[in-house]
Amino acid sequence: MTQPITLAQALVSLRKDIELAREKAENENLQFKVEEIDVEFKVTSTGEYAGEFGGSAWVLSVKGQAKLSDQTSHTVRLKLKPELQSGDDVKVGGTVPSENKS
Repeated sequence: MTQPITLAQALVSLRKDIELAREKAENENLQFKVEEIDVEFKVTSTGEYAGEFGGSAWVLSVKGQAKLSDQTSHTVRLKLKPELQSGDDVKVGGTVPSENKS
């Protein structure tokens, strides 16, 4: 099972990945200008309510438990336009490994 993360954590991770790609592209001849990034998140909130009841009369004992849970899901879509602090466009790229033929 994957661990849930907050929206802020997801955006921090996305920012780090884009920065890593930008750093790797610095000396590349072929670069890609990042104009927009579409991000979609599924947000789920859950609630659980529980209660216990019980009682006894002489020799008879009664005990019970009730549990109710609720789950709500929402989709959050963000359209991001990345830029550097300087206002410059973000460019990413990478190297394509060459095939070694024997």
